[in-house]
Amino acid sequence: MDAVGGPMLKQVKQLGLNVKFMGGDGLCTGELPKLAGDAIGEDMVVCAEAGGVDGDFKQPLEDFKAKFKTKNGVEVQIYAPYVYDAVNVLAEAMAKAGSSDPEKYLAEVGKVQYK
Repeated sequence: MDAVGGPMLKQVKQLGLNVKFMGGDGLCTGELPKLAGDAIGEDMVVCAEAGGVDGDFKQPLEDFKAKFKTKNGVEVQIYAPYVYDAVNVLAEAMAKAGSSDPEKYLAEVGKVQYK
């Protein structure tokens, strides 16, 4: 989303529009200012982002972020931890079912105890 938002902000500036730019959490990344350049202004972009993680899940998330950055050299994008967990749940369900056929493994998804 930031790859579209950055150039769009440049177009907004070229057209001389004085507007707020609103987008989802995929828009509001560390790349957006780089992609938008001098077209991004103070209080110009409004982001609707998912909530945070609290309690017992906070430290494992921070650990995941640190390992991810060490391995990949970039910050975690907002949904990466959730996708990582979802893929692991699906993989475990497939292993339990002994198949990658959705008709066989979907019944196992709800039985997976993943933490």
